[in-house]
Amino acid sequence: RRAWLGVDLDPSRNRWRHQRLSPGLLGEAGIGLALVASGVLLPTSDNNSAFATDAGDANTAHDHSGAGSRGWLAEVTQIGRTTLLTCAERMADFRPEWSSADAFAGPAGTMYALAKAAALSDDEELRTAAHDLLPAVLAAARAGSHRDLLDSRAGAVLALLHLEPSPQLDHALAEVCALLAADLAHARGPQGDPSDSWWLAQMPSLRAGRALALHRLCARLGLAELGDCNASDNSATHARAAVNDLAVVTDLANTALAQWLDAVDLAQLRPGDACVAIEIGVIPPPTMPARRGKTSARSSSRKA
Repeated sequence: RRAWLGVDLDPSRNRWRHQRLSPGLLGEAGIGLALVASGVLLPTSDNNSAFATDAGDANTAHDHSGAGSRGWLAEVTQIGRTTLLTCAERMADFRPEWSSADAFAGPAGTMYALAKAAALSDDEELRTAAHDLLPAVLAAARAGSHRDLLDSRAGAVLALLHLEPSPQLDHALAEVCALLAADLAHARGPQGDPSDSWWLAQMPSLRAGRALALHRLCARLGLAELGDCNASDNSATHARAAVNDLAVVTDLANTALAQWLDAVDLAQLRPGDACVAIEIGVIPPPTMPARRGKTSARSSSRKA
């Protein structure tokens, strides 16, 4: 087993300390996911072998067949995999009063990391570990939080949508939808959450987060557009069982979107909300300036 040390928030004392990192996405789960992604996605090439030389593995560096880099990347993947499985075990001690759905330090972030790593590496044990966190994520969502998107119930939905379809997931999505409906009924404030720091002000607001989560849930259910309950995507059969009536989900999604749009100026969105608006289709994505052809310009000057 490996433990990763760093500066992390101690929720029992509400202060930052140098200690073992939390099992959340900003802690060991994030490290594990990054290692698995690196091990799976990096190409096996002499460039990776050269990187191994800097790390002191000369034998790997001189293997120009690529077998050495494959072995090195496999080790990286295994370290990440072990780290993630340890995070799942640590979540057995999760206490909802310390954190709610919290994608940063709570079970939602750990579930997301496990599910993404499982999809990248096609690892059944990681997939099972992610699914086993369902009770912890539901307990966290019930506890409720209203600081920002990532530790709200909307954040729980975003994590749940990365799991493989199952009856347990259906019930979990149905329960969190009911909790979100209560949140929408009692939403207050211009942005729906207190942006008490510069960092939080860059994140999606609670209202934008709810709109995003329900938008993605509609996509999972096979609803191509808000208000469309006549989808025909058979692959969404399991997820559709999350609610008795698809109109309930679309109504929630439309309500969340309306509440958010009524509270903001689209011309002056905070950075996180702008990203949400682009994904949902409320505003068009920014256009990138055309790159100037420096090479062709130099060639023209030389010819002249």
